[in-house]
Formats: sequence, C-alpha cells, structure tokens
Amino acid sequence: MKHLIFCCALFFLFFSCFSQKLEKEEIQLYQTNLSKEYKDSITSPLSKEDRAKFVEHQFYPIDLSYRVFANLVLTPDEKPFKMPSTKGQDQEYIKYGELNFLLQGNELKLNVYRNLALMKTDKYKNYLFLPFKDSTSGKETYGGGRFIDLEVPNSKIILFSILLFYILSKTLF
Repeated sequence: MKHLIFCCALFFLFFSCFSQKLEKEEIQLYQTNLSKEYKDSITSPLSKEDRAKFVEHQFYPIDLSYRVFANLVLTPDEKPFKMPSTKGQDQEYIKYGELNFLLQGNELKLNVYRNLALMKTDKYKNYLFLPFKDSTSGKETYGGGRFIDLEVPNSKIILFSILLFYILSKTLF
C-alpha cells in the first residue's frame, strides 16, 4: 500500500512539473507570436512608423501562480453603458458578470463585459472583455490598465490567466 501511495505521489509530481513546463512553453510561444503579429504589416495594429521601431513586447517573468479558476456570477439585469476606449471613441458595453477568485490568499472580483456591437458579429459574438488595473498601471505598464480576452464559457467556472501580470493591489476596475 505504501508503495502504491508513493508511486501515485511520484506520478502526480512528475505530471505537475511536466504540465507546468508545457504551459510555460505555450506562454512563450504566445509571446513570440504576439511580437511577430505586431511586426507584420498585415496583422499589426501599429502604424508603419511605430512598426519600424518595434522590437518585441516586454513581459514580466512567467509565474503560473497567477493562473486562477474563477467562479462566474452572471449579472443578467445590467444596463448598457459607454466605456471609453484608448482610441477616444466610446464603445457600448454591458456587464456580463463577475469573476470571483482567490489569488495569493486574497478574495478578488473582476467585472467582465460584452461589447454590444461585437455581439452582433459572427466572429466576436462570444467575446468577453476583462479590463483591470493594478499597482503597476501608469508606472511599469500602461496607465489605462490591461485586459484579457475571454469567450463566453460553457460553465460557470472560468480558467483564466493573469500570467505575466502582477496584481499587487485591489485597485481594479
């Protein structure tokens, strides 16, 4: 029996380390592809001048402890509102729900939104927008905060990664 427990523990440890290695490799690939996308004249959101100066994105070190499972609480009775965008054009959104999760022993909540115009398109009909700020906003990172793209989930549990981002305070949207 002790031998079986030891083998199971060893298997779990090996699988966990192997899984984390694969996840880090996936993240590194994502980072590389994102920089390639910004350099490419067809896929880049940058102007020709900015693209010529662009080398690569700067990322925080990968830390898998920022990968969290969040409980989605839907908020069906919300009213649409205008959210300012970085391009200066307000976009109409509706609050889709709240993501409740535990990060480093802290209970946190982030609101997740749907863009009303994108909901009408085939490509982005399931698109969710998760904006957030932390104590690095405006210092080490863009002052307006950052965001994570999500899709409408099939369940009320969402795995999302605040990988590469350190949420150091509760100064969230």
